[in-house]
Amino acid sequence: MRPLSDIRELTEPSLVDALEKRPTTSVHRQHSARISRQSSLRRGPSLRRAGSVRIIEPIGSSSSSYKDDLVASESTIDTPESLRDGSSLYGIPISSIPARQSSTTRDRQKHHRSTTSRSSPTSVQRTANRTIPYRGPTHSPVKQVRARLDAVGSDTSRRTPSATFIRNPVPRDILEFPTHRHPRIGVDLQIAAPLFVGGGTVEGFVRVIIDEADKSRTKKSLTLGRIAVDLVGTEETSSNRKAIFLSLGTELIDSTHPPPRNMIEPQDFPDADCFWSLVPSFTSLPFVISLPLDTGPPPFHSKHARIRFVLCATILIKDGGRQYLVRCSEDIAVLPTYDPEKALRSLPSPLTASDEQSFSRSGLLETAKMTAGLHRQVWVSGSSIFVDIHIANGSRKTIKKLDLSLERDILCYRHAAAATLEQSASQARIFESNERSILSKHSMKQGANGWTGVEAYGSITRTCDLEIPRGHATVKCGNFFEVRYFLNVTVGGSRTKILSVQLPIIVIHMNSLDVLPNSVAQVAAAIEEKRTHHRSHKRVTSQASTQVAQSSASPGRVAAAAMTRPSRLQGRAFAAPRQQSLERLRASAADLRQLEEALESSPRK
Repeated sequence: MRPLSDIRELTEPSLVDALEKRPTTSVHRQHSARISRQSSLRRGPSLRRAGSVRIIEPIGSSSSSYKDDLVASESTIDTPESLRDGSSLYGIPISSIPARQSSTTRDRQKHHRSTTSRSSPTSVQRTANRTIPYRGPTHSPVKQVRARLDAVGSDTSRRTPSATFIRNPVPRDILEFPTHRHPRIGVDLQIAAPLFVGGGTVEGFVRVIIDEADKSRTKKSLTLGRIAVDLVGTEETSSNRKAIFLSLGTELIDSTHPPPRNMIEPQDFPDADCFWSLVPSFTSLPFVISLPLDTGPPPFHSKHARIRFVLCATILIKDGGRQYLVRCSEDIAVLPTYDPEKALRSLPSPLTASDEQSFSRSGLLETAKMTAGLHRQVWVSGSSIFVDIHIANGSRKTIKKLDLSLERDILCYRHAAAATLEQSASQARIFESNERSILSKHSMKQGANGWTGVEAYGSITRTCDLEIPRGHATVKCGNFFEVRYFLNVTVGGSRTKILSVQLPIIVIHMNSLDVLPNSVAQVAAAIEEKRTHHRSHKRVTSQASTQVAQSSASPGRVAAAAMTRPSRLQGRAFAAPRQQSLERLRASAADLRQLEEALESSPRK
């Protein structure tokens, strides 16, 4: 059984797995007459948890905001090829950074200066480790009705860019300046659902309104450079401390995705800096952001701490030759997705806690003991916790009262967590404050609800339940705080408390298991990818161990092992829609393969 002091969420990856998945970037110096600028890469953060897309930077490190990058790169704008590395959308291009070279080479080039024009930055492709795979759009039962009844415009029929990447460095200025306005351009976000889950997609529209120019501004042209959508997950405290653990982005308009024709001048082509001339219009641009299975902690809000997800749309324009940002932001709800067959599985051994108290009466020693146990540690908010309680009353007093309560503790930390290359010591800290509250409580008194108490020198075993309020979830230990839940069980007399135990539990959101119906196919594909990747690493070792076990075990032991396998796993009911959707995807893929084989074997090919 796991130690009680180090209880984590079941799907949290370890730092060892994160270090194995972390891409290693090495910079090779080439001392030659002409040094390649493709080797100059930006340094990443000091620690990255690849499994949960968690990005942690040292305290005090500052990343340049969009506005600072615009001032620094006023004469040089990033071309779309330089944005392939997933860096800041408006950062300084790699070609603007001078390459390392010796003083001898610099002196030689001083007398042989070339008169050619500015070279375009080299293309840096995004690696697979920094992109989130696209698993198709959501499947809504009314999309066919919408396609049949609604009018189809050029902007709505536009192909949605599906490239989602991890933005690095993280756009911290989105949290500081979530809104930028311009008198001639209006922008707002329209999301497609109130809740999104890991493994699915965040879908919606970016509505852009371009007004006509005033009479005093008719000579000033308005041009468009970029439109991007970002999703930022942040951890915040009341002392204005913030840490970003999720940063995803997608680009709607660049050189590879030009604006719709109704936004720009007829027969207009982008200039050298990839800017298009705009005309008065009203346009809705669809966007899609793919989510990983583990999106980090769920949304949380309290008096001193909160977890929130910010969806932001940013537009880069030029008005009269000067660059401006137009931005709007909106908070959305994003939940991580757990595999029901693993999250709701029983523990290898029950989680138990005991309390014992002795009394001395007339020279005799009397003892009362209580033991409470749970068959699993993960429970769903909005449901009930079932706990087994055994009370052995070895005293003359009658136990008349049994209390159950759900306690929530918000532990806030002042200092940053220490860590090594192998593991993190996030919980090896002294918390600065503890906000303790009782969320629900249930009392059982003698003579009510089938509870007759425990008589003197008697014992009883009973299963009790306690309802968990909706909307609560455990928040694992982060940079500044964590949220824990405990089940408290207390027994005693009518006015006194004799015995008390506390069991730590993990509370997850209902929709982390029972995902939205429109996202079932996407989540099924994501979980299948994760399982396939996990099985590919353990296939050889498992086959070898199975052969050794079967050769060494007797037939009787093999039959006994087969009989002891569980015939039903907890959470199989939640996994049924996902399995059905996965079977449909496999059947569709089989039909496509059959059609492809028929076309290949056709004599008319």
